Amino acid sequence: MREREDSGVLRASLLLDGEDRILEGNRDAEVFLERPLEEVRKVSLREVNPTLHAALKDLLAKTRRGRGVENYAMAYKLGKNLLRLNVSITPYPLEALGSTGSMVSITTTLPGGAGKTPRPRSSQLSMLVPEAVGELRVFLDGIVDPAFLLDDQVGIMYANAAMCRAMGHKADEVLGRPLSFFLAHERSKKTVEYLAETVRATPWRGELEFKRPDGTVSVVAVTVMPWEGGGEVTMLGLGRNVTSEARMKKERNQELRRLWSLLESARSPLICFTPDRRVTLISSTAEELLGVPKDRAIGTVLEELFPAEVRDRVKVLVEDALALGEEKEATVTLKMRRAAKELRMVVRHAYQVRGKTREYALLLQESGGEASELEELRKRVEALERHREIMEKAAESADWEGFLGHCLELAGEIVGYEAGAAFLVEKGLATLEAVRGLEERGLESFRNIALRPDYRRQCREEGLLRVTVHGGVPREGWEQVASLLEDPDQLAGLLGEKRWRSLLAIPLRTEGTVVGALALVNPREEAGEGEWKKLEAIGRDAGEAVRVMRMRLASRGKAVGGAAVPEPVEAEEGRPADPGREEGGSARGDLHDGGKHDYLQIARLSREGEDPPDLLAAPGEVPVPRAVLSPRGIDLASMIKDLRDYYARRGRGGEIFLELEDDLPRLHADKRLLREALMCLLDNAFRFSPPGSPVVLGAERWGDEILLRVEDQGPGMPEEVIRELSRPEGVEESADDTGRRAKSLLVCRRFVRSMGGELSFKAMPGEGTVAYIRIPVLPFIGEVS
Repeated sequence: MREREDSGVLRASLLLDGEDRILEGNRDAEVFLERPLEEVRKVSLREVNPTLHAALKDLLAKTRRGRGVENYAMAYKLGKNLLRLNVSITPYPLEALGSTGSMVSITTTLPGGAGKTPRPRSSQLSMLVPEAVGELRVFLDGIVDPAFLLDDQVGIMYANAAMCRAMGHKADEVLGRPLSFFLAHERSKKTVEYLAETVRATPWRGELEFKRPDGTVSVVAVTVMPWEGGGEVTMLGLGRNVTSEARMKKERNQELRRLWSLLESARSPLICFTPDRRVTLISSTAEELLGVPKDRAIGTVLEELFPAEVRDRVKVLVEDALALGEEKEATVTLKMRRAAKELRMVVRHAYQVRGKTREYALLLQESGGEASELEELRKRVEALERHREIMEKAAESADWEGFLGHCLELAGEIVGYEAGAAFLVEKGLATLEAVRGLEERGLESFRNIALRPDYRRQCREEGLLRVTVHGGVPREGWEQVASLLEDPDQLAGLLGEKRWRSLLAIPLRTEGTVVGALALVNPREEAGEGEWKKLEAIGRDAGEAVRVMRMRLASRGKAVGGAAVPEPVEAEEGRPADPGREEGGSARGDLHDGGKHDYLQIARLSREGEDPPDLLAAPGEVPVPRAVLSPRGIDLASMIKDLRDYYARRGRGGEIFLELEDDLPRLHADKRLLREALMCLLDNAFRFSPPGSPVVLGAERWGDEILLRVEDQGPGMPEEVIRELSRPEGVEESADDTGRRAKSLLVCRRFVRSMGGELSFKAMPGEGTVAYIRIPVLPFIGEVS
């Protein structure tokens, strides 16, 4: 392999096997490999230098197909220099391996190469180095500390015996190679790339970590400065082997980190500072206590970390401790955001060297260990008093309204609310027993709320149930509440009508069973974790009281919710009791006997009393085509976005705001009919809204249905129009203006019903109208178990 002879020219040669592993190379090839050749033999070029391999990959593949590459020009960045490479690759037979490899030749000119002294070869070292360094070499050979000379490319021109010992290599192995080849860390290699430019301005001082062939690491603290010798500006490096000191420093730092982590785990506020009161360390607990971040605290004068009213006291305490040389303590009161805290501060010696203190520690302790215990006892007494009050109220109450109303008032004292309701739960039915802040009129449909059969299991797993409502539509927490109700739309309609902001349900539990619930409307938003725990305690105490009251009222033959108190129905082993099943069973309840289902009988029962839909157009009606369900399903989000873009291009009406739930399922529906129905509702919304006002188009999943919503800002749909839209299919249309106005929406209703859905409207006088389309989500083939 040819060595580089021309000044400033690199001629690198690499021999690769059929899998691009490095077999051999010359010294110039090490410049591209960025590591000594001895370390990379039989290692893939992709691992050694991914950038070079990516540049040569296509050329190597072409060579394996039998066609070599001659003088292929490419750009390549070597360090900080952008070079022009001339690459030649030829097939090379590897007889010992029984395969064919690749001989890669790379030629390039280094920047400023015309005036550059060539790197010496080992055969020329004996005459070139003495000539270049003269008397300096004799001096450097005689010193016991590491010394070396570098060229302007940070290549090693000379290294004395001490430097070779520190690097773990012989002189012939290091001469002519870049210094970065022998460094242990990538960050050190990046530093020496710009060493030549740095040294021209000022001497460079630092530590170099060398990776030795035996796997150990040596550390040399060096000073590198420019030196002119032999007519060439080079760099002279003088240093000291500090491997032992570096190892001890590393072990000390690890021990300090371990000790500091132990202190942090103790959760004790601690601040370390120097004799001039400059902060050196601060624990995370002290950061939280004083409200000062660590990066701002380090280096700051100690007393400046504290509020202005106590700085003088802290300064006096620290100065006394430093002057007397003994431990001092004092108590100060800090006014925090929520309350004042009394802190006991202790100054102690932290780190001493030869009897002289280098660092002090300031320990902060709340002088209220006893106070916190008293606070805990006060909370327990308060809980016991509340339990006694609830049980006494249950003992003296003659009906449910008085007792549950009192429980609502207790909850209101903790979190406050605008309105509240109390329910008793028995046999899968929640019965309304007491209200606060609500009008009795309009709550008839909520006197009895049916629960799902598995409500017992879910209520056992849930704590407080919190639901947030946005624009009349329940959002966060609604899924848990809806999973308990047979008809969640009934409650959702009330939330939309009342425009409440939030709803909180407190289950009343006893012996792992839910016997009732307190529902609070718009509780205080700033309530914290302590308030929620108090409400859970009220739920447990009231649940126990309900059990006792039921036993007392049953023994007296009283009525519970207007009916005699029956014995609770016990669940059969392995299956929950059926709350909707009376003694002796019923046609519907018998379907579940034995755990088997007669799906044909279920279908017949579900269709009892229903007339088959008449999709034939009467005279004067718009004919409704038969719905063709999409076999692959409709991407609802994409279709709605396309509708918005269509109305934006038309330029009529205001803007459409989308409120789409994430991960909407695909719909088995007729895409054309669904699009026509939505366009009918959007046109109606724009027609009766003020010019330029936006319309909201939303889509979300409610259980087994998709709810589409179109909301405008018009005057609100008149009640007579809503009555016309709610009339049965067989009733004759009105011939007046009301009938004409509702005609297009009746066609929209027929479109929706042909797909198995329902269309409904809710008008808010002076605020607008909301149209709802509900379409069931049908399973795809393969989804039905």
